[in-house]
Amino acid sequence: MRTALLIYTRMQSFLKSVIYTMGHITIALICAVTITGSQVYYATVDAIVEPLINGLWFFILDTCWPNGSTLKKTLVYTTGHVIIATYSLVIITGSSFRLAVVDAIVEPGINAVWYYLLDYIWKKKHSTRLIHDP
Repeated sequence: MRTALLIYTRMQSFLKSVIYTMGHITIALICAVTITGSQVYYATVDAIVEPLINGLWFFILDTCWPNGSTLKKTLVYTTGHVIIATYSLVIITGSSFRLAVVDAIVEPGINAVWYYLLDYIWKKKHSTRLIHDP
């Protein structure tokens, strides 16, 4: 039973990470074009590559700290996200470091809200299910 619960928990974490990453890609694309003025092509590449890296960061954090406080997890995640987003934009789009920093602060802020909402709703939905399921 314990192994089944562990597998279930890991699969739920993976699914939640995929859902988060899809939202993240959308947010990253809109922010990169709007803030840095990057061409849509490069912004699209960045909007796919950077969220995939941050999706991996999300998965690592969620896997290593599954029962952590949502607020604390959000703050730790967002710090890593700002660092990843800045360097991703500079390298992929050729954006100035200054605009990349602005984007890296604004975009993770939006994603922090997305992360918090997803984690909050997920915990509510799945904690109820675990209590009621035999």
